[in-house]
Amino acid sequence: MQTPPHHPLYSVVPFAYTGHWTVEVVEPSDAAPGATQRRRLTAGLPLAADAAVVQFTVLTPGRPMDVSVTPSGVVVASAAAADVLRRVAAADVQLLPARVEGAEGGERYVVNVLRTVRSPNARRFLTARRVARRYPIIPPEAVGDAQVFRIKLSTAVVVTSAVKDAIVAAGLVGPGLISLDDAYDDVRPGAPGPWDGSF
Repeated sequence: MQTPPHHPLYSVVPFAYTGHWTVEVVEPSDAAPGATQRRRLTAGLPLAADAAVVQFTVLTPGRPMDVSVTPSGVVVASAAAADVLRRVAAADVQLLPARVEGAEGGERYVVNVLRTVRSPNARRFLTARRVARRYPIIPPEAVGDAQVFRIKLSTAVVVTSAVKDAIVAAGLVGPGLISLDDAYDDVRPGAPGPWDGSF
């Protein structure tokens, strides 16, 4: 059997660059238990295109990022970042209108990641502070043609090098990435700048 081609993968770090904002979803007051927006937006399922604008609040003030990840794993994008995702990962994401309370600087979108991939050692990936080359996280055959996906049964988001390179080329800011092909002793937010996959 032919081995699928290897595409470098990067796990999205769920915290902001120093001096930049952290945002979180504002849940409606009438949200039913177990049916929160946070859960719906990290479940990997499409939502109604005419859904209400998703509201966010700023937890930590700072400069906006083009791609932010909330503590609960919801991805928020600027209009420029949304355009990049439409171009390189249209089949993998659903872009829904969003509003950040008190924020200026253009439109925002929730990035509803629709693809999920099962990891044979997801528990290690989700709990360990070190990602080692000898512990492959995601088999290439499980990725297929996905460019953006969540690890099944988690809120972790992974992107391919094609997505990373497109965002770097556009000069956008946000968030840090962990290369799943390299080993890191720990995870630290990088300095503000383009999404370059390093710390």
